[in-house]
Amino acid sequence: MKNKEFIKKALSTESDNFNLPNKRVLHAAMGLVTESAELMDALKKSTFYGRDLDIVNVKEEAGDILWYLAVLFDEIDTDFETEMNRVIEKLKERFPEKFNERDAYDRDTASERKVLENKQEIIYAKNSKEITTK
Repeated sequence: MKNKEFIKKALSTESDNFNLPNKRVLHAAMGLVTESAELMDALKKSTFYGRDLDIVNVKEEAGDILWYLAVLFDEIDTDFETEMNRVIEKLKERFPEKFNERDAYDRDTASERKVLENKQEIIYAKNSKEITTK
């Protein structure tokens, strides 16, 4: 296959139905990817190039990740405490006792989704001073 033929065939599969996301969500998502890549680069240099792991840099990148999460959480009307609780509830559903490979590979994503949605309903109810669960 020739270069131009490949490009033509590849572009024939590209969607032209773009739904541009909220700019702050996009900014946060791009920033999270960038900072995560910088964190991975520090780990790569330590793991494969024999350099000492630069903990100051690791903490800097982790802090930058938190900054972008703060932007995201502000835009989607949530906070760190809510999401920390939500992920723990999801993980308790996934791993009732403790981590094991079977539960990691054989996940019940529908059950996890119900936990996540139920947690969201509880949060909305608390915000409106009515505590109800479904």
